[in-house]
Amino acid sequence: MEIINFFTDASAWEKDELFFPLKRYFGPCSNNPFDGKGNSEIKRAFLEAIHADSFPIYEYSVIKNLERGLEKEAKRFTEVFSAMLPPDFKILLFPMKDDWSYVIENLGGTWGVTFPKCVVLCAHPSTDLSRLLRTLHHETNHSIRLQFIEDDHNFLDRIILEGLAEVYVDEMFPHDSPSNFVTGVSTSEIERWLHRFSEFWLAKDFKFEDYKVFLYGSQEQKIPKWLGYAVGYFLVKLARQNQFKTLPWNELIKKSAISFIQSSSLSPSI
Repeated sequence: MEIINFFTDASAWEKDELFFPLKRYFGPCSNNPFDGKGNSEIKRAFLEAIHADSFPIYEYSVIKNLERGLEKEAKRFTEVFSAMLPPDFKILLFPMKDDWSYVIENLGGTWGVTFPKCVVLCAHPSTDLSRLLRTLHHETNHSIRLQFIEDDHNFLDRIILEGLAEVYVDEMFPHDSPSNFVTGVSTSEIERWLHRFSEFWLAKDFKFEDYKVFLYGSQEQKIPKWLGYAVGYFLVKLARQNQFKTLPWNELIKKSAISFIQSSSLSPSI
């Protein structure tokens, strides 16, 4: 697992081979603006969206300490999942733009996205950069899980994807508190929403554009913020406490989404 630090390696911007076919990421979106465009044009558009016009101020020693932390956590992740991670897997570390106010205010100033052979991580100087180590494990866990579910996965697959990543993070950082985006919904409210979700979470015609409001929440529709994340975390945690308690992660990551319902001790009607 190679780490490319865009804070300190100015030449990395010129290395097209570091960048991945972003069409796969943008393709499922309606009105895809990248249809018919080459990878180099997609790359430029992506960088314009993600890259700070002027680098936020970081002490060099802070960046080097973060690099060492990422290298240590990447090694821990590789030890758990062994050959399941592609040998050419890369981590791209970017400075975060100041106008990413939602991420700065609600997610501690760190953000990540997963591609088949690459994880993109961003950080802002207003945050505790050590939080990025948790984000590394969350996103890289996704990269393994995505090998075992369909690209166009259903709602249950998506919330279990998020639940697996956060339960894994909890186990890798047992002395940290769980992430706020999986703990902000009460157990009673989760159980109430589970009954509604069970009506459509396996439906093949219920696509991301249909279910994203349940994943992220909506104040207008009175859906709790990060509801899907909280429900997925709840289900995986229950299953982990029951049938999957001793299962190693390189086996747990392969389990079907429905098996987490069956193993969570919930009522069969759910």
